[in-house]
Amino acid sequence: YGSPPGYPPSPVGPAAPKTLVKDARSVASVRTEPAPPARAVQARATSGAEPAAPQVSLLARALELPADYGPLRAIYRPPMYGQGRAILLISAFGQKIEGLDPLAMALQERGYAVLGVEYPGMILKKKEGGPIKLDPWRYGQQAVPSLMKDLSAAIRFLEDEPTASMSTLAVVGNGLGANLAAILGASDPRVTALAYIHPGKFCDPSSIQESLSASSRKPSLLVTGIKDVVFKDFFRKAAAPEHMVIGSDTSQAAPGDQARPEAAGTEAAAAAAQEEPADTLAIPHLEDVLSWLVAHYPSTKS
Repeated sequence: YGSPPGYPPSPVGPAAPKTLVKDARSVASVRTEPAPPARAVQARATSGAEPAAPQVSLLARALELPADYGPLRAIYRPPMYGQGRAILLISAFGQKIEGLDPLAMALQERGYAVLGVEYPGMILKKKEGGPIKLDPWRYGQQAVPSLMKDLSAAIRFLEDEPTASMSTLAVVGNGLGANLAAILGASDPRVTALAYIHPGKFCDPSSIQESLSASSRKPSLLVTGIKDVVFKDFFRKAAAPEHMVIGSDTSQAAPGDQARPEAAGTEAAAAAAQEEPADTLAIPHLEDVLSWLVAHYPSTKS
């Protein structure tokens, strides 16, 4: 993928990236209810005559953002009180946005303003009176500028949302969403922390390396997966502690991998993409990812 210039390439350091967990198994998939119904946080019981605190609901807004190609499905979870630092979650190809709820809700509880979006390549469109379907052209490398243009709808939403502070931004991408996260991290100076979960294989290696290099001084986390050869190679050479690696069970593909197009415009990929997206997501090392984000992108600035 190409990325705008503006960041000097990072020198390659001899130190190996820090490994938090090695060869651990993924946590089980979690099925969640779609937004807007929100999970409530039950107040802790108190003793004596002191009244219990009122129950606090975690709000969720299901959205269709006006992207260039078509409506981009999203769920916004505002902070419980006031304004929170913004975090953007980008789902994997073939994965419903609801699959990111376990991570999104945990971040919301900690005071963040969290916007989750489906991978832009999954936008459905009706053309010339035909059926509503995905466009195979948008599976290829040539579609990356179009996908990033659609992703900018998420940035515009956060910029206009009064409960989100966009002076800085953390971006978490899963699968092919991790590849778009890398490009966004290289092009937007407000991005100050990046987390890549099982990045996709479908990319231009030289371009993605340019994007990773452009944001190499920003704290970055990699949860290794089956397809992320380019990311792994970069992180092996990156100087610690700016980059951290969490090992993951690579014996199973991520939920969206079965529908993920590995080549542009093939009939097989087009047919697979029309299947119903999965609504669950095995988030490898959820607690470790959450702890890393809280440490490197605190919910309130110090």
